[in-house]
Amino acid sequence: MNDKQALFYQSEIKSQKSLNYLIQNKFDEKFFNDYFICSICKNILHIPKECSECERYYCENCYLDFIKSNKSCIYGCTSDSKLAKPHKTVLNFLDNLSFKCKNDCGATVKYSSIESHLVTLCSKMLYCCGNFLCKFSGERADVDNHTKNCEFNDKSCEVCKNPYESTKKHDCAEFFLSKKNHLTEKLNNLSVEYNLKFRELEHLSEYIEKLIKDGKIKL
Repeated sequence: MNDKQALFYQSEIKSQKSLNYLIQNKFDEKFFNDYFICSICKNILHIPKECSECERYYCENCYLDFIKSNKSCIYGCTSDSKLAKPHKTVLNFLDNLSFKCKNDCGATVKYSSIESHLVTLCSKMLYCCGNFLCKFSGERADVDNHTKNCEFNDKSCEVCKNPYESTKKHDCAEFFLSKKNHLTEKLNNLSVEYNLKFRELEHLSEYIEKLIKDGKIKL
């Protein structure tokens, strides 16, 4: 599975969790919205995280995308706030949610099994061609047949050796610029995540030092 396919499948997995009406469980709506809905995208939490200051819940990617330009969570928490793993009660509740598969394959799937069901088991899951420029998607058998004869399979620029769309003029500089922008965006995402983890480490170190100073633990 390449980066293009991984992004495609992650989008499908998140879209399954965003379809609240497919949930088979019965629950109090206000209780559910307060604890299991992302404060940014307003869908069911996907890779759930909790803000250490306001204690509200977010999808990890929603939070990381939001703080790129806002430098704090949506409720304006201080720069000292950090992203933490939610309480196990929240995780256990999510894991016990059951969804009707959005592809109408007939399956009822647990929250924790959505990814494995959609990527490997669902008979009606849409798959995408692995070639970078190809836009084809379809059911597994259709993609397997398409891939054998995809127009992008063995075509590459003689100069830069990269694939190109035969119906359009290929520009090596433009291709590399697009690739550079894509990698820069990925690097920025990693940088944001690194800063969050580093901040968590600083807080943990300060807490350990305080416990040692207060004589509560010994190392």
